[in-house]
Order: sequence, then structure tokens, then C-alpha cells
Amino acid sequence: IGDGLGGRLVAVRAGALIVAPAGGPQPVSLRWLRALAAACEIELAERALTGDDLARADELMLCGMPFCLLAIGALDGRALPAPTPGPITARLIAAWSADAGVDLAAQSDRLAVAHELLRPARTP
Repeated sequence: IGDGLGGRLVAVRAGALIVAPAGGPQPVSLRWLRALAAACEIELAERALTGDDLARADELMLCGMPFCLLAIGALDGRALPAPTPGPITARLIAAWSADAGVDLAAQSDRLAVAHELLRPARTP
């Protein structure tokens, strides 16, 4: 499971990350995620994601470009238990932002609005 640009779906269960291993050359985003997870002392398991992993996920995110990490708030119309982004996703986005010197959350919001994936909030 991934996005159209080759991103990887990442599930969070009991504070640990589960991500399907990349076939072929390792994407930069997946290598960066591994390094950030290690630096943040977050366990990361690379194995095939199962339907059970998705059904029981506390958080879901996509890891890939151009968003780096993008939180997913619902799966099959069911909201996930954690807020969006969840605490693990938010921690990794903050760590990646600090490492890259870019506010990834703000950048993702701008990209999503520009591509009409999200509508900007309207003020009264």
C-alpha cells in the first residue's frame, strides 16, 4: 500500500512503527524515517502490513515525497483513535522538521491547499 508517488504507509501500534519494506532501491524518505525513529527511540519494524495492523492502528501516516510524513485521520471512513496527527506522527514530523530546517507541517498544509486536497479555513 502506498501513494501514487511511491510513498509508504506506516502504521503505529502500541507506540511502535510498522512499515512495509521497500523493494529495490531504498527511498530517501524511508531511510530518513529509520534514522529519525532511532533518534527518537521509537521502535520500527519493517514487515508487510496486515489488515489487522490497519484495523488496530492507533495512527497511520504516509512516508514519502513531497510531504515527507503526512498524517492520515481515517481509514475506510473510521476515524483513528489518536487525533490527527497523533503523538508519534507529530513527534516524527517535528524531528524531521528540525533535522531538515523546514516546518514540514506548514509546508504540507501549503501543498495540500495548492493542490486542493484541503480547503483553507474560512474566518467569519
